[in-house]
Amino acid sequence: MGRRIIRPTLPLDFGPGVPREKRLELWMRDHGLTFKDIAAQLGVHHTWPGKVLVAKTEKLTPERRRQLVEIVGLPEELV
Repeated sequence: MGRRIIRPTLPLDFGPGVPREKRLELWMRDHGLTFKDIAAQLGVHHTWPGKVLVAKTEKLTPERRRQLVEIVGLPEELV
């Protein structure tokens, strides 16, 4: 049996001092998701989540915001 690695995570409400991108990374890790997984759930190109959620190089429409929250389960404050 392999050794299990436990990574410490922080709660989503750990204060304004931690950047949203870091909170997003921790949330995704806690839920076992990658940007590619999110893209597959929404039926978009695998680079789209990173462009919208991290780099902010593409505009997030209200419909896609709703999908991220309702389908993926992403907390509103991380979108």
